[in-house]
Amino acid sequence: MHVMYLALFAGGRIMSSQVTKSLRLFPQVKDLTFEEVAAQGSNFYKFDVEDMEILRVLYKRDYELQTRNFLTEQEKEEVIEESKYIFKMNGVCVSELEQHNLHVIKSKMSYQVITKGYYVVLVLLALAALYLTKRIVAHLLA
Repeated sequence: MHVMYLALFAGGRIMSSQVTKSLRLFPQVKDLTFEEVAAQGSNFYKFDVEDMEILRVLYKRDYELQTRNFLTEQEKEEVIEESKYIFKMNGVCVSELEQHNLHVIKSKMSYQVITKGYYVVLVLLALAALYLTKRIVAHLLA
């Protein structure tokens, strides 16, 4: 819980901003503006409080007081180890999402056209240069 909430407090503002600025991330919904749909789609990063900074400070303070006063040293070590594991697994989750999204992007026709189209353009330019060279040489020899 500690790792997740602190990640949301710290990264949530940045992620929410990036998510809402992403083009075509949210579908068009009848009778809703893009801003309204984006706000609904990024509400995971928002907490229903007046001041997020106060919530973050209070949460961190209370968590530290509770763990310091009511956990044994063994339990504290277990919490630390579990936090490390959760952090690691969050990284694995992000990596899996990245690989999935990369696969989806690479399978799109537009990606294929852009990446492979570059080579087609180079070949066409080379052929055009050869054709023009042949015409110029033929004209000079004639």
